[in-house]
Amino acid sequence: MVSTNEIARRAGLSIGTLYAYYDDKKAILLALLQRYNDSFEIIFQKLNTPASLDLFQTAPREWLSGLLDLLLKQENPQFHRQIESLGSMIPEVQLTLKVQKEKMQELTYNCLTNYYGDSLSDRVQIRAGVILLFDFITALVDELLYGPKDPKIKATIAQQGLDFLTAIIQNWQTPFQPNKKSS
Repeated sequence: MVSTNEIARRAGLSIGTLYAYYDDKKAILLALLQRYNDSFEIIFQKLNTPASLDLFQTAPREWLSGLLDLLLKQENPQFHRQIESLGSMIPEVQLTLKVQKEKMQELTYNCLTNYYGDSLSDRVQIRAGVILLFDFITALVDELLYGPKDPKIKATIAQQGLDFLTAIIQNWQTPFQPNKKSS
Protein backbone atom coordinates (compact mmCIF):
# COMPACT_ATOMS: atom_id res chain seq x y z
CA MET A 1 0.00 0.00 0.00
CA VAL A 2 1.27 3.46 -0.90
CA SER A 3 1.76 5.96 1.90
CA THR A 4 0.96 9.67 1.75
CA ASN A 5 4.70 10.29 2.15
CA GLU A 6 5.33 8.27 -1.04
CA ILE A 7 2.54 10.12 -2.88
CA ALA A 8 3.98 13.48 -1.83
CA ARG A 9 7.51 12.42 -2.83
CA ARG A 10 6.38 11.23 -6.28
CA ALA A 11 4.36 14.40 -6.79
CA GLY A 12 7.38 16.50 -5.82
CA LEU A 13 5.55 18.01 -2.85
CA SER A 14 6.18 18.23 0.85
CA ILE A 15 3.83 16.18 3.01
CA GLY A 16 2.50 19.45 4.47
CA THR A 17 1.61 20.75 1.00
CA LEU A 18 -0.12 17.47 0.18
CA TYR A 19 -2.22 17.70 3.35
CA ALA A 20 -3.07 21.31 2.54
CA TYR A 21 -5.01 19.99 -0.46
CA TYR A 22 -6.14 16.53 0.70
CA ASP A 23 -7.22 15.23 4.08
CA ASP A 24 -6.15 11.66 3.45
CA LYS A 25 -5.44 9.02 0.79
CA LYS A 26 -9.15 8.49 0.15
CA ALA A 27 -9.54 12.18 -0.73
CA ILE A 28 -6.61 11.84 -3.17
CA LEU A 29 -8.17 8.74 -4.69
CA LEU A 30 -11.56 10.43 -5.09
CA ALA A 31 -9.93 13.47 -6.70
CA LEU A 32 -8.09 11.20 -9.16
CA LEU A 33 -11.30 9.33 -9.89
CA GLN A 34 -13.18 12.58 -10.48
CA ARG A 35 -10.46 13.71 -12.88
CA TYR A 36 -10.67 10.36 -14.66
CA ASN A 37 -14.45 10.63 -14.95
CA ASP A 38 -14.18 14.23 -16.15
CA SER A 39 -12.08 12.98 -19.05
CA PHE A 40 -15.01 10.78 -20.07
CA GLU A 41 -17.38 13.74 -19.67
CA ILE A 42 -15.67 15.23 -22.72
CA ILE A 43 -16.71 12.13 -24.68
CA PHE A 44 -20.28 12.44 -23.42
CA GLN A 45 -20.38 16.09 -24.48
CA LYS A 46 -19.07 15.26 -27.97
CA LEU A 47 -21.55 12.44 -28.45
CA ASN A 48 -24.63 14.05 -26.95
CA THR A 49 -24.95 16.79 -29.57
CA PRO A 50 -27.52 17.14 -32.37
CA ALA A 51 -24.84 16.42 -35.01
CA SER A 52 -23.70 13.28 -33.22
CA LEU A 53 -27.26 12.06 -32.70
CA ASP A 54 -27.91 12.68 -36.41
CA LEU A 55 -24.84 10.62 -37.29
CA PHE A 56 -26.11 7.83 -35.03
CA GLN A 57 -29.42 7.94 -36.89
CA THR A 58 -27.94 7.94 -40.39
CA ALA A 59 -24.76 5.89 -39.88
CA PRO A 60 -24.86 3.99 -36.58
CA ARG A 61 -21.82 1.85 -37.40
CA GLU A 62 -19.72 4.95 -38.08
CA TRP A 63 -20.98 6.49 -34.83
CA LEU A 64 -20.22 3.29 -32.89
CA SER A 65 -16.74 3.09 -34.43
CA GLY A 66 -16.06 6.66 -33.34
CA LEU A 67 -17.34 5.88 -29.84
CA LEU A 68 -15.12 2.82 -29.63
CA ASP A 69 -12.06 4.83 -30.75
CA LEU A 70 -12.79 7.58 -28.22
CA LEU A 71 -13.24 5.11 -25.37
CA LEU A 72 -10.10 3.17 -26.23
CA LYS A 73 -8.01 6.35 -26.47
CA GLN A 74 -9.39 7.76 -23.23
CA GLU A 75 -9.17 4.61 -21.12
CA ASN A 76 -6.24 4.06 -18.81
CA PRO A 77 -6.27 0.27 -18.34
CA GLN A 78 -4.04 0.21 -15.26
CA PHE A 79 -6.00 2.92 -13.46
CA HIS A 80 -9.31 1.36 -14.57
CA ARG A 81 -8.40 -2.00 -13.03
CA GLN A 82 -7.41 -0.39 -9.76
CA ILE A 83 -10.56 1.72 -9.60
CA GLU A 84 -12.78 -1.29 -10.34
CA SER A 85 -11.23 -3.24 -7.48
CA LEU A 86 -11.42 -0.26 -5.09
CA GLY A 87 -15.07 0.21 -6.03
CA SER A 88 -15.93 -2.95 -4.17
CA MET A 89 -14.21 -1.68 -1.01
CA ILE A 90 -14.88 2.07 -0.93
CA PRO A 91 -18.52 3.22 -1.14
CA GLU A 92 -17.61 6.66 -2.55
CA VAL A 93 -15.71 5.06 -5.41
CA GLN A 94 -18.61 2.69 -6.06
CA LEU A 95 -21.04 5.63 -6.16
CA THR A 96 -18.83 7.61 -8.55
CA LEU A 97 -18.57 4.61 -10.90
CA LYS A 98 -22.35 4.16 -10.74
CA VAL A 99 -22.96 7.81 -11.68
CA GLN A 100 -20.57 7.52 -14.64
CA LYS A 101 -22.32 4.35 -15.83
CA GLU A 102 -25.73 6.01 -15.56
CA LYS A 103 -24.52 8.96 -17.67
CA MET A 104 -23.33 6.62 -20.41
CA GLN A 105 -26.58 4.68 -20.28
CA GLU A 106 -28.50 7.94 -20.60
CA LEU A 107 -26.46 8.84 -23.68
CA THR A 108 -27.26 5.41 -25.14
CA TYR A 109 -30.95 5.99 -24.36
CA ASN A 110 -30.87 9.40 -26.07
CA CYS A 111 -29.24 7.88 -29.15
CA LEU A 112 -31.80 5.09 -29.42
CA THR A 113 -34.83 7.31 -28.90
CA ASN A 114 -33.44 9.74 -31.47
CA TYR A 115 -32.77 6.87 -33.91
CA TYR A 116 -36.24 5.38 -33.60
CA GLY A 117 -38.30 8.42 -32.69
CA ASP A 118 -41.78 7.46 -31.58
CA SER A 119 -41.70 4.00 -33.17
CA LEU A 120 -40.48 2.52 -29.87
CA SER A 121 -43.25 3.13 -27.41
CA ASP A 122 -42.34 0.80 -24.54
CA ARG A 123 -39.83 2.83 -22.53
CA VAL A 124 -39.24 -0.02 -20.03
CA GLN A 125 -38.08 -2.29 -22.85
CA ILE A 126 -35.91 0.51 -24.23
CA ARG A 127 -34.28 1.00 -20.83
CA ALA A 128 -33.63 -2.75 -20.57
CA GLY A 129 -32.14 -2.74 -24.07
CA VAL A 130 -29.95 0.24 -23.18
CA ILE A 131 -28.48 -1.70 -20.27
CA LEU A 132 -27.68 -4.61 -22.58
CA LEU A 133 -26.16 -2.38 -25.26
CA PHE A 134 -24.10 -0.50 -22.70
CA ASP A 135 -22.84 -3.79 -21.23
CA PHE A 136 -21.97 -5.05 -24.73
CA ILE A 137 -20.01 -1.87 -25.52
CA THR A 138 -18.25 -2.07 -22.14
CA ALA A 139 -17.36 -5.72 -22.71
CA LEU A 140 -16.05 -4.91 -26.19
CA VAL A 141 -13.84 -2.10 -24.88
CA ASP A 142 -12.58 -4.32 -22.05
CA GLU A 143 -11.81 -7.15 -24.47
CA LEU A 144 -9.87 -4.80 -26.73
CA LEU A 145 -7.93 -3.38 -23.79
CA TYR A 146 -7.26 -6.54 -21.82
CA GLY A 147 -7.84 -9.38 -24.28
CA PRO A 148 -5.61 -10.96 -26.91
CA LYS A 149 -2.46 -9.08 -27.81
CA ASP A 150 -2.44 -10.23 -31.45
CA PRO A 151 -3.38 -7.15 -33.55
CA LYS A 152 -5.23 -9.25 -36.14
CA ILE A 153 -7.41 -10.87 -33.48
CA LYS A 154 -8.05 -7.47 -31.85
CA ALA A 155 -9.03 -5.97 -35.22
CA THR A 156 -11.39 -8.89 -35.89
CA ILE A 157 -12.96 -8.55 -32.43
CA ALA A 158 -13.46 -4.82 -33.03
CA GLN A 159 -15.01 -5.34 -36.48
CA GLN A 160 -17.29 -8.17 -35.38
CA GLY A 161 -18.28 -6.24 -32.26
CA LEU A 162 -19.20 -3.22 -34.38
CA ASP A 163 -21.10 -5.48 -36.81
CA PHE A 164 -23.08 -7.04 -33.95
CA LEU A 165 -23.85 -3.70 -32.32
CA THR A 166 -24.93 -2.18 -35.62
CA ALA A 167 -27.19 -5.15 -36.37
CA ILE A 168 -28.76 -4.90 -32.93
CA ILE A 169 -29.46 -1.20 -33.36
CA GLN A 170 -30.78 -1.52 -36.91
CA ASN A 171 -33.08 -4.38 -35.88
CA TRP A 172 -33.98 -2.99 -32.50
CA GLN A 173 -37.73 -3.33 -32.92
CA THR A 174 -37.57 -7.05 -33.60
CA PRO A 175 -36.78 -7.98 -29.99
CA PHE A 176 -39.60 -5.74 -28.80
CA GLN A 177 -42.34 -7.17 -30.97
CA PRO A 178 -44.48 -9.80 -29.25
CA ASN A 179 -44.06 -13.34 -30.49
CA LYS A 180 -46.87 -14.24 -32.85
CA LYS A 181 -48.01 -17.81 -33.02
CA SER A 182 -48.55 -19.00 -36.54
CA SER A 183 -51.72 -20.91 -37.17
